Order: sequence, then C-alpha cells, then structure tokens
Amino acid sequence: MGLSENWERLKAKHGVASPSKEKNVSKLRKHKGVKNEIKIKPPAVKKLSTRKSPLEVYLWGTDEHPGKDAVGKFVAIDCEFVGVGDNDKSVLARVSLVNYYGVILLDTFVKPEKKVTNWRTWVSGVAPHHMREAIIFKDAQEKVKSIISGRTLVGHALGGDLKCLEIKHPRKKIRDTSKYSGFRVATKGHPPSLKKLVSEHFNFEIQKGQHSSVEDARATMALFRKFKSEIDSEAITKYK
Repeated sequence: MGLSENWERLKAKHGVASPSKEKNVSKLRKHKGVKNEIKIKPPAVKKLSTRKSPLEVYLWGTDEHPGKDAVGKFVAIDCEFVGVGDNDKSVLARVSLVNYYGVILLDTFVKPEKKVTNWRTWVSGVAPHHMREAIIFKDAQEKVKSIISGRTLVGHALGGDLKCLEIKHPRKKIRDTSKYSGFRVATKGHPPSLKKLVSEHFNFEIQKGQHSSVEDARATMALFRKFKSEIDSEAITKYK
C-alpha cells in the first residue's frame, strides 16, 4: 500500500486534514491574524523624479515661491513644423511658450490646415497620433497672441516662428538670441545654432534626435537671461 493510500485511511479514521489543506488553513490564519501574524509590507511607491536638467536648475534656482508661476514680463517661444504640399512647405504643428523661470505657459500640438506630406518626426518629434489632441491653427494663434501681448518675446531665429504663426510683434519687444552679435563672433557673422550655444554656455546637450519645443524655449530663455544686459542693450539701441 502506498504512502498516499495510508494517509487517506488515517484521514478518514481521525478526521485529519490533508497536508495541503493544513497549509492553506495555516496561511489563512496568518492572513486573518489568528496566530503567528505576519506583517506584510506594502509595495514600494515609486517617487517621481525630482532631477532637473542644468537648464531647469539655472532658470528655476532653489527658491520655489509661487510668483515664479506667473506669466511675467518675458516669455520665450519655440515651434515645431511639418511639411505640406508638393514643395514641402513648413507649417506649424506644435508651439510652446515658457516664462522667465521656464514654467510652461502653453504647449500644444496644432492641426495643419493642409494635408501633411512630410511629418519630419525624426527632428520635429511630431507624429500623426499627436493630431488627436491637437487644436486648430486659429485657436493656437489666438492663445499665443493673448500670452505675448504687451510682453517681451524671446526666441531663437524668431522670424520663422512668427511667420508660421502669422503674428506680428513690436520689434522693440523682441529679443532674438540668434541675432545677438556676441554669439556670432565664432560663426563669423552667421546665425549660431541653439544646440551649440547651449552646449558651450551650459555644458548641456539639447536636440538629441527629436526636438522638444519646450526644451528649446527653455534653452533660449536661459541664454537670454545669462546675457540679458548685453542682449537688451543691443536690441534697445537697434530698435529705439
């Protein structure tokens, strides 16, 4: 007679639970706290990363007073574009605005009014699925206008952004970091790349593959703030 058969006989005679049932009962008792209570640790909660890039640290600093969330006097803008038509004309597909401290004031995808023939995702970061949450061009245009009205607008090669937005802004209220003469020395008068300037002055790499208009707007604001007195002086002299 096998071991399992012996056990079945003993169980029938004395009413003993099987080993597997005893194990289950023991677990249940422990779970209910009847005997030998086992404290079960809750799963660890993943904390959101508080790490900031050198640009964010520079812009935000260590003081976290509520005033930093306000729009303020200076706003930086950057746009991403896709191509439409047979000639691959650039049209607005995303626009981002940040304040003096890099806080996002606006970041939205924009539906092109014509059929997209070139998404340029590898550089623009814009893909067809983003259009599900995009707003129409006119709404984006009005949102941008309402934010920048009466304020100093900061950007890098701003002409292209404003042209695609079909917006005009007072020249004396524009601070275009690509036009600052101090940045053009190394490029012999040519517009410097934003990526190179950020690498040189903040030891930080942006535009690693797909671009982010939020990151680029913050980068431009950081450059402007670092050389604010020089850029302001040059712009005021030029457009007074």
